[in-house]
Order: sequence, then structure tokens, then C-alpha cells
Amino acid sequence: MRPAEEIARMLPIPADLGRGAFTGKWRSASAHISPERMTPLKEALLFKTNAALYSLVSAAMVWQAERLREQTDVSPLLDMAEALYAWQQDWHWFGRTPEIADIDTIDEAPRPQGSVLMMLDLIHQDHIYTSGHWPSEPIFSVTADMLVLTRFNLPADAVPAFDAWVEAVIARMDLVAEFPEHGETPELEVGDTPERRAWAAKVMGRPLPPSVLDLSRDPDPSRWPDEWRDLLARLDWDGNPFLRRPAGTLRPRQDGEVP
Repeated sequence: MRPAEEIARMLPIPADLGRGAFTGKWRSASAHISPERMTPLKEALLFKTNAALYSLVSAAMVWQAERLREQTDVSPLLDMAEALYAWQQDWHWFGRTPEIADIDTIDEAPRPQGSVLMMLDLIHQDHIYTSGHWPSEPIFSVTADMLVLTRFNLPADAVPAFDAWVEAVIARMDLVAEFPEHGETPELEVGDTPERRAWAAKVMGRPLPPSVLDLSRDPDPSRWPDEWRDLLARLDWDGNPFLRRPAGTLRPRQDGEVP
């Protein structure tokens, strides 16, 4: 079983999620992400490490994949959901690909295909591909975009379970991945500098394994190193287009370590 399928089992996803009818009038993928202004969801996502926010993005992609798998090819979402765990560890391990659609193509696509393309574009094109290394700010806004677009595509009877999970998992991230220095980014020189890398590593925070998303059990940080070694060994480094096989032995990153 691939890691993304295991993540799906950790989430309260209804077994028949893919069979429910779409609700809400579809305008375009970009019309159904969160607004640019501050919202209660964005406020709730503040003061979290990027490891927490990328974990939520991965989870949203798995929710979306389960919703759309009977409508379109969702393998890119599963590949990206897994690759973001490698990204938490080391930006060198992420394989950037230029095969991402432009916004016009995304908005002209039917709802299932447009949703997949939009989620890939939001995280890959805007936050990974253009810079090549970790962002120096928490990605709370794009995380909100992912959650809002995912929620919009859910059948009405699945929305309460999703909302309850989002609220609970955000509360968990407050406990295990708090980032109190949100909004205190120092002045950093433009470009890839040691100072920018060190700050970006601080913003990323301690890598969080998928088990943090499982609200049926308490997080156990003492088990995380073993969980990470197991996960990294099972990623498809050759078949996943968003991964780049590391040179040498795979080793989980320590909290505060700068790749």
C-alpha cells in the first residue's frame, strides 16, 4: 500500500465519497479557492510551522483524490501528497517538473480535471517550482485555498465530517507545530543565502510524519524518527515525478537542521 493510501485510512473519509453528486455551481477552479482577504480559516492557520501546513495540504490532496478518483486521474494528487513529505525533509529531494498547466487551461477544464490541476498549480508552481527551496514565510494562505477547494467539491453529507476534521487537526497542529514567530520575518537578502536557508528551516520546523493527521491516536514524537525512516524507504523515488532520488543514504532531518 502506498503512503497516500495509508493517509486516506487515517482520515475520516466516507467510503462512498466518490459517488455523491457535485453540489454548488462550478465557475472555474480559481473561483473556488479562498478569497485574498483574511478569513476565519486563514486566521486559524496562523502561527503554525510550514511542516504543519504542508501536512494539511497533503491531507487535502488525499481528500480531493478520494472525491474525484471515479471522475479523473488523481495519481498526480497522490504523487504530490507523498512528495511533500520528502519536501519537508529536504528541498533537494523534490523533483520540479515544468508540466503544470497555466491558469487559463486550468479554468477551462471540467470540474474534476480543473480541481486536480489547480491544486498542483497552487503548491508547485507558486511555492516550489519558482524558488526551488523552502519558503521564508508560512504558507497559510495556500493551505486555506486547498481546504476551501476540497470542501467545495465534497457532497453535502460529507461536509460536516470534513469541517470537524479540519477544526480538530488544526487544533492538534497548535500543540505539536506552533510557530510563534509568524509575522517576525527578518530582513533577508534576495537569493539563496545561508541566512535565508536558516530562517526557512526555522519556518519549516520539525518534520511531521503522516501519523500526526490520525486523530484516533495521540501523537508520539518518540516514534517519529522510525516512522520517517519507514516512509522515506517506501516512497517511489523513481516513479513519482515530483521526487528526486537523494544521493547517499536516506536520513530523516533533525529539528533545526538546514539541508
